Amino acid sequence: MITKTELEVLSEYKAGAGRALSIYLDVDQSNTANLNRKFEAAFDARIKEIGRSFEEEYEQRDFEECVAEARKVIAAYEPRARGLVMFTRSTGSIWMRELNVPVTTEIYWGAAAQCVISSIPRTSRHAEAFATAVWRSFRTTP
Repeated sequence: MITKTELEVLSEYKAGAGRALSIYLDVDQSNTANLNRKFEAAFDARIKEIGRSFEEEYEQRDFEECVAEARKVIAAYEPRARGLVMFTRSTGSIWMRELNVPVTTEIYWGAAAQCVISSIPRTSRHAEAFATAVWRSFRTTP
């Protein structure tokens, strides 16, 4: 479970300029759909969907840089929890935590990290605090 200390670290995290790739990944090994690293296939499928939507070359390049960094982390990741939350920026900045609550696989691309509270069950006692900390950490400064 994500702790209050981890939330405080996240709230102090400053990713800097650039768009963010927000990744919520179901890695629960008690779910047969995730065994044998099949969660990577779910990640790749979502990435392909998003990757088809760019009109500007610079945005496609930023997206691909974020995806490349995320793939490195996911390839080395050994699941020990039910969910994985990761935010990457094309600047190379990465924030990642495991969650021992169910997480729905969702991936978002945008100017600020997307904290999707629906990806984390409302029964999680830290869900609201997590959402607040993520929003504060990743909102862009004017």
